[in-house]
Amino acid sequence: MLSLAKSNWNFFRTCSIKLKSIHQLSGASDHMTGDISLFSSYSACSNNYKVRIADDSLSTVSGMGSIVISPFITLDYVLLVPSLSCNLLSISKLTKYLKCVANFFPTHCIFQDQDSGKMIGNAKECAGLYLLKDGNLVNETRTDQWKWKNLVYSRKPRDNEVEHPILPEPYQDPNPSIVPAESGDDYEEMNRLKTILTKEFEIKDLGKLKYFLGMEVARSNKGISISQRKYTLDLLKETGMLGCKPVDTPMDPICKLGGKEGSAPVDKGRYQRLVGRLIYLSHTRPDIGFSVSVVSQFMNNPTEEHLDAVYRILRYLKMTPGKGLFFKKGYRKNIDIYCDADWAGSITDRRSTSGYCTYVWGNLVTWRSKKQSVVSRSNAEAEFRAIALSICEGMWLKRLLEELKITCEGSIKVFCDNQASINIAKNPVHHDRTKHVEIDRHFIREKIEGGIIQMVYTPSSHQTADILTKALPKGNFDNLNSKLGMINIYSQLEGE
Repeated sequence: MLSLAKSNWNFFRTCSIKLKSIHQLSGASDHMTGDISLFSSYSACSNNYKVRIADDSLSTVSGMGSIVISPFITLDYVLLVPSLSCNLLSISKLTKYLKCVANFFPTHCIFQDQDSGKMIGNAKECAGLYLLKDGNLVNETRTDQWKWKNLVYSRKPRDNEVEHPILPEPYQDPNPSIVPAESGDDYEEMNRLKTILTKEFEIKDLGKLKYFLGMEVARSNKGISISQRKYTLDLLKETGMLGCKPVDTPMDPICKLGGKEGSAPVDKGRYQRLVGRLIYLSHTRPDIGFSVSVVSQFMNNPTEEHLDAVYRILRYLKMTPGKGLFFKKGYRKNIDIYCDADWAGSITDRRSTSGYCTYVWGNLVTWRSKKQSVVSRSNAEAEFRAIALSICEGMWLKRLLEELKITCEGSIKVFCDNQASINIAKNPVHHDRTKHVEIDRHFIREKIEGGIIQMVYTPSSHQTADILTKALPKGNFDNLNSKLGMINIYSQLEGE
């Protein structure tokens, strides 16, 4: 038998209870409760019916009915025993109804689907008893909304939710998610989750994360650093660039790719492999975001000119292979976005390049350097497209934080160095310079009026996103690079 607290139908394990007075249930356990308010349907019984409970005493059965404990589970033939101070469940009837099996352990018990073997419920050990909280049991055989193909999965987002991978708590509602506690680490919850994963997969606890897929993680009381030093050094060694002469910037600010005619073609496969590895490296190196974006545009027909640009990026990486992102502790719960556009910067098709970088609580979280899909006829048009792109990213981050039960302070601040674009965004009057971006103009205006975003002017010398839109000379590059919040924890090893 399982016993349940009256208010929440919480499950506890108790000894087996025999029903002797109700002949059709003779020799078997059944569901029982002492609270008549739990019934969805109920019919009274004769006072001649008795039931023997765990302390070997006889109690009167007043009636029988059905109780709904979840949208998918209805308990039928539940006995009303007024003298009971708890609710009792029959393990045999429950497992038969749900077509599952129950396995008991010293710290918990689990319910597994009989056909798939996947876990559909869990009861936690509490003071020698087994407790199952509300919603911790789902009938897999009666609902198509929850199919445990595996424990880690991505679910389709509901309306107004962002799409991202989720590690669900596998015995909650049909749309589960894990919400981190702001008060600190929950080691009991961690150990419980490890136990569950161990039953599904062959896993090994490696302790605190230090190295994962080429990314090195270092912790201190000031924050967390993520770098790819070993990955960078391995790349330099494989390409024979480990002893090369380093350069100060990843791309030549004077020469633009595509302007050299008659450049000889190079091995396409080799070029693609090199650029692919640089793309992965850029996940922790926003300082090479623009240069990697440019060289990746020539994957189909690379030439020596493009390969030289790739080698220059490697020479830049040789200077600081251990540089990486740093996430420091912060108390300002806000989102700041820096966005910019390089109008008609591409000499091959004269398309503009959009760039943005988003800061959450003062830490760089996402960034992007992307060539616009169409040619902009004015600088304001190019800026508007960049602003709209960055606003979408900021709104996505805000919704993501809200799903994690974290509330942002104030509006999302969007920093732009183009006064004309800011004025047009705040002024709903139609303008010839923006008639080609009507949708973006109305989109930006709507978010401003709704208080979701706030447009803020920043000088070009402080426009961090400028590093993601064009190749810069050393002075400007170093100035903006310092604003990305990157550090090199290996600086002493590298002789800096």
